[in-house]
Amino acid sequence: MTGSEAGHHDPRRNRVLAALSDRDRDQLAGNLTAVDMPVGTALYQPGEPISAVYFPLLGVFSILTDLDGPTVEVVTVGDEGMIGLPVFLGAGVPTERAICQVEGLALRMEADVFRHEIAILDGPFQAVLQRYTQSMFTQLARNAACNRSHQTRQRCARWLLMTADRMHSDQFPLTQEFLAQMLAMRRSSVSEVAGALADDGCIRYSRGSITVLDRDRLETNACSCYRVIRDATDAAFPRTTLRWPDGSVVRQRCTARQRTPQRRPAGRRVGSPGPMDQARRPDPWRRENCSRLSADHRAAHVKAPARELASAPAVLTGVVQVGCSTGDAQRRPAVRRRPSASPRPIMPSPSSRCSQLSALFSGTKLA
Repeated sequence: MTGSEAGHHDPRRNRVLAALSDRDRDQLAGNLTAVDMPVGTALYQPGEPISAVYFPLLGVFSILTDLDGPTVEVVTVGDEGMIGLPVFLGAGVPTERAICQVEGLALRMEADVFRHEIAILDGPFQAVLQRYTQSMFTQLARNAACNRSHQTRQRCARWLLMTADRMHSDQFPLTQEFLAQMLAMRRSSVSEVAGALADDGCIRYSRGSITVLDRDRLETNACSCYRVIRDATDAAFPRTTLRWPDGSVVRQRCTARQRTPQRRPAGRRVGSPGPMDQARRPDPWRRENCSRLSADHRAAHVKAPARELASAPAVLTGVVQVGCSTGDAQRRPAVRRRPSASPRPIMPSPSSRCSQLSALFSGTKLA
């Protein structure tokens, strides 16, 4: 196995296995086999014993139940869990079936070996799987309530967000048949819902592929069940950053979004400007008059003929008051201009120019 393949098959890419210590995970690694999961692969069937359990690394797997007519999705599993939970619970043959809905990759372990490892790693492995079982129950409860109470558009947006999280990509393959099973509705209605989300600018749907264009907008269309399920999973398995053997990031896992309220001084209303905001705020009086003075200065000095500039006072003395945005006076000494016998125009220095402008506006006479 090459370094790249070892990175792709890293057991830490599954959050259940990543929650184990390095020693316990290495003990399990010898009994794990990486298998590709094409769309439609059946992992176990109803009424038949489960021969192996699977730890997904990538992809989306569905637990389906067959009713009298249609097939309805009960729950989905990704890299946060394990497929074959009845083996861990010691139940008999399952009444549901598990298939791969979005192609990916998984680590396979024989059911008998899994039972043996559970007995050996009694404490840590069981504790991790118990936390996953609880998060699975949360998803089951939310799915039951969501399918009963929330609109089809909300449920579709929630499922698309969960799929994007498990695929670690904003683009993934998806068929109308799969969406129909997930939403328990006809394929024609699925096209209407996907078209409505596309018209809203959330996704782009074409040729069996979904591209999430605006994740924040898509989350506003989803129901609150998405955030509840995600927070429950993150509470059971905190997210971490995984890297390939070459050092590049496999994916960035961050904890659930935490919003820290901003503190403001007592007695200050929400949205009212603070002292720093007032100090940075430009003075409208100064802005308007400076623009007018600049225009007057250009007309009187920049475009003036040389003989008019030559007749200007040779020495500027004294102190002038220059207004500032805070209302306090700033004292600046005037700049002495050296007389020149040449008839060419002499441009005043910036400080002298500012003194002339202030005097011109205030009406004071220069000494």
